[in-house]
Amino acid sequence: MTRTGSGPTRTDGTTTARSTPLAVTLVAVFAVFLAFATVGTLITGTALVGPAAAGDQYATLTPTPYTLNAEPGEEFTVDVLLYTEGGHDGEGVSEVALAAQYHPDVLEITEIERGPWLEQGEEATIETEQVLAHDDGTVIFEQWREPAGDGATGHGELVTVTAEVADDAPDVETAISLDETRIDLIRDWPLPIDAQAIEVTIGDGGDGAVDEQDAVEPFDHPELADIDRESLATGASDADGAGDSNGDAADGSNAATESDEQPAADDAETDSIPGFTALLSGVLLGGGSLALARHTRRSKRNRSQ
Repeated sequence: MTRTGSGPTRTDGTTTARSTPLAVTLVAVFAVFLAFATVGTLITGTALVGPAAAGDQYATLTPTPYTLNAEPGEEFTVDVLLYTEGGHDGEGVSEVALAAQYHPDVLEITEIERGPWLEQGEEATIETEQVLAHDDGTVIFEQWREPAGDGATGHGELVTVTAEVADDAPDVETAISLDETRIDLIRDWPLPIDAQAIEVTIGDGGDGAVDEQDAVEPFDHPELADIDRESLATGASDADGAGDSNGDAADGSNAATESDEQPAADDAETDSIPGFTALLSGVLLGGGSLALARHTRRSKRNRSQ
């Protein structure tokens, strides 16, 4: 007597023959897609970890020396070093607006000279502008690349700051803050900054004693945007601070050697969306896994019949 559904070998064999090639095909498709995604990541520089990687890059400003002793009426200079590897996809810095804030009753920044840091990378003209706002206890020194090209990265001297202690300055501990400095990538995106202050001890620093005659009232610095630049001394910085590598003109302007290189092409059209590749991979992989699981369950049902 022949039972209905006899011939399980044939039915099972048919199910296996259908599901196995499909599974192999799905795995092969996923492998090829992931291979292309990896190659695309290496080419575009966009990591699969998503936009969180953008916050991993930052810049450090390190004065040298960062602590010093000075007497009333004394002048001192400090080199400010900058280190950064640029943005998360390797783009460099196109502009730096150094902002130094101090107590105007105790100190005065009299000059800032440009260092060669922004010249790193493709040759470019380095333009500068400075604002000496002593009454506001603020100096702003801007420098930018023309053309921006791929920007600058690395470690080196950004500026040299020259300051003077007031003749009637009491024995106190004071500082020059660099926290309001802005460092822009080539797409006008600012980098997070870790800026170390320049700490100045005048005389014996007061030895921690409170003397009403020597006490210095706290000073509130205005917002940078509120400083009246039109009525203040502005202009190009002295070329001596940049060294011979700048190709500075004889008139003291800060024009570096111009390059025949064309400005870096706008890569906005070629940049992939951070995290999109990983999301798409996950969706396709999940969908493929679900399809494979359905075929596996169907195969088991056919074998059980």
